[in-house]
Amino acid sequence: MTTAPYLALLLCASVMYAFGQAALPATVTVAGFQVGPLLLLLSAVAALVLWVPSRGDGEWRGLERAWFVLVILLWLYLVVVESGDADVTAAAAVLIPLSVVLVWLKRPSHRDAWIAVDSFAWAIVIAGGVVLLLEVVGVIPSWYREMTDASATFDGLASLDRDYHWLPLGTLLGLEGRWGGFLRDPNLMGPLAALLLVYSFARPGARRIVFAASAAAMLVLADSRASYAAAAAGLAALVLLPGWGVPFRRVTVPRVVAAGVAVAAGIRVLVDVVTSPAGAFTMTGRTVMWPDFLSLWPESPWWGVGTARIRDAVAQGILPPWSYHGHNQHIDTLVRYGVAGLLLGSAALIVALAISIGGARRGLGVGVAMMVTLAVISVANMALDWRYPSAAFSVLLAVVVLSGTRQRD
Repeated sequence: MTTAPYLALLLCASVMYAFGQAALPATVTVAGFQVGPLLLLLSAVAALVLWVPSRGDGEWRGLERAWFVLVILLWLYLVVVESGDADVTAAAAVLIPLSVVLVWLKRPSHRDAWIAVDSFAWAIVIAGGVVLLLEVVGVIPSWYREMTDASATFDGLASLDRDYHWLPLGTLLGLEGRWGGFLRDPNLMGPLAALLLVYSFARPGARRIVFAASAAAMLVLADSRASYAAAAAGLAALVLLPGWGVPFRRVTVPRVVAAGVAVAAGIRVLVDVVTSPAGAFTMTGRTVMWPDFLSLWPESPWWGVGTARIRDAVAQGILPPWSYHGHNQHIDTLVRYGVAGLLLGSAALIVALAISIGGARRGLGVGVAMMVTLAVISVANMALDWRYPSAAFSVLLAVVVLSGTRQRD
């Protein structure tokens, strides 16, 4: 049996979880489980069952093994740091080490890796399309209404977004403002759309068209400025890297289209800078908030203050209500998990980048392009929570597997 089915389930598990949470209210349960957690559990169990009879394809190189070890060590460290806070400790965390160990022990072939990552891309497209349809017809509320149920602070946010964001598709479809997708947050859905857009141009035929069109629509619906910048940077990198099935200097239609989309995304960011310089240069208040967020760091510089302290700082008014995380991958990690957490997390990202560079040297540039996209996203958003399965972690795992299994042609 091939390794593609178990790997596809591991990659898609986070999407199925988020889809279940978005499409059905928490009051809907099956055997006592909410649908989202149940889908996550079933995905993990099915992946394990399918893993047993599958046959691995050789051994991983040392760099990939180092990445697996780093991710497990980082996961262990973060779980220990947060172990005293029941609000942020959940059984779903087990899926991270499970995914890493299964992939480590049975290396997929490069063909199986493509099949699995394509399945992940299809899951994003389908989940996004269904949630959009349900929202348009009024079956599920927008993410704004979910936020206003939780806190009156977010009253008027939809109106503010309509005034300051470019929302042609959302207006056409009758949405309240920016689209939160199945992740229920445009600042999470936008980055995922940017990553899917970059990946789409690495695939041939109809898949490229469907993935790219879907990703572009999601990007416009979410209208995340950082996501536009990330898409522009990732696509620019992809255009300059190998992996198009033709000699590097050959000009092809897909490469020209990718370059054109990169330019369009870059222009969208520049327009925002020109028309709203104050908001653009402060990244919608992020640069103003970062010093306040960093002011917590001296309380526990080496091991971090933990999530409970950040939550208390928001409650006490030290941080704005929207600062439940640092809106920057590295600042948040430094404050929440200290120097130790930042070193482990940075090491995992650097090793993943090195693996993707190795893949590019063997003719596959999409891994580097996706790492560039993630790097830009991490400046203004929290792309990764290393404790729990997430679409961003699935992307990182996909980069490692695709790049690490690439053989020289």
